[in-house]
Formats: sequence, C-alpha cells, structure tokens
Amino acid sequence: MSAFLSRFSGGGTNAALAAFGAGKLGMQISTNVALPSYLQYMPSGDFGAAAPPPRQRGMPPVTWAGGWGWAVPTGVPQPDLAWRLLAFLVSEEGVTARVAAEAALSAQVGRPFFFGRFTGQPRLDETLLARFPPPSIVAPLVQLGLRLMPQARGRPVSPLIAELWQAQKDATAAAIQGTMTARAALDDATRQVQAQLDQFWSDYEKSKR
Repeated sequence: MSAFLSRFSGGGTNAALAAFGAGKLGMQISTNVALPSYLQYMPSGDFGAAAPPPRQRGMPPVTWAGGWGWAVPTGVPQPDLAWRLLAFLVSEEGVTARVAAEAALSAQVGRPFFFGRFTGQPRLDETLLARFPPPSIVAPLVQLGLRLMPQARGRPVSPLIAELWQAQKDATAAAIQGTMTARAALDDATRQVQAQLDQFWSDYEKSKR
C-alpha cells in the first residue's frame, strides 16, 4: 500500500483521498470521520459506501470503533481535578464544544464539515447530527456508519496493543500479497504476539519481586 500511495503527491492518507477523488483509486477502507474529506475532493458526491463483509454469509455486518481514550496517570498532583476535566470532556457540553470548534476551524479553511461520528450517547448523536447535518448526497452514508456502531467492536485492552495492531496489519499484507495463506499469516501473528505477551508478563512479575 505504501508503494502504491507513493505514486501520488505527498503519499499517505491525503494522497489516497486525492487519488480517490481523481478516479485513480476505486475503493478503500475508511470511516465516517473521513466523509467530509471525500466530499472536499468529490463535491459531486459520486461515491458510495458499504458495510465490511461478514465472515460468513448470513452473519450480521460488523465494524470497529476507536478514538480518544482518556486516562489519569498514577501520581498526578491533582487527581480530583483531572477527573473533573475528563468528566467534562465526555459530557454533552464538552463534546458539543469540541464539535463546534471543529466546525469553526473547517469553515476558516474552506473545508466541508458535518457531524457523523458516534459518541456512544444516542441522544447527543441525534442533537449534533441535527445541528451539523451532512449534505443530502452523503446523508445515507453517515446513517450507514451510525447504524453499524451499536454492534461495533473495540480493540482489546492490552499492554501490547500497538504490537497486536501491527501484527494484524502485517498478516493482512502477507495474505493479500500472496506470500502466506491467510491462516498461516494469522497463526504466525498469533505466535509472535503471544511470545511478546509472555515476555512482558514475565518481566512484570520479576519487577514486583
């Protein structure tokens, strides 16, 4: 994928969006958050979206969820104040303020903006969607993403989540490129991550002695 994107000016996500908008890239995996950027490159809205294919025919579609994960580190000088900040950031007032700021920033740079992410608070989602509605040409795509979120899955909590995520991406690349079968690639990724987890917990136990 990196080699392919390097053919376009700048490389990376923006290059993929530009390539998609220019008709040089026919399909890619993305999220609701990227829809305003697609609309910026393709103002005609001449593109569609579909749920990720299920593992087996007849199974319900599934997708993933992710984003900010707020935390209070051990040893902060004012944990009560930190907790109050986190409570505000995920409150209706805090989320609304952030979305409004994003809308204002997008307006300053001439970039389309509309609400389309999932906060985990259905009433707040409906309020923000009404306040910052998507253009009618992409509204069905936004709704598709929101309908999938109640059955979305999150990455497991793990001390080696970055390594787990990378192993999954490496396995996908190996299977797509044909250097390994999908099963072999996933089994190899499992062995690598399990070995790293075993080492992590071994070191952790030693540190407690």
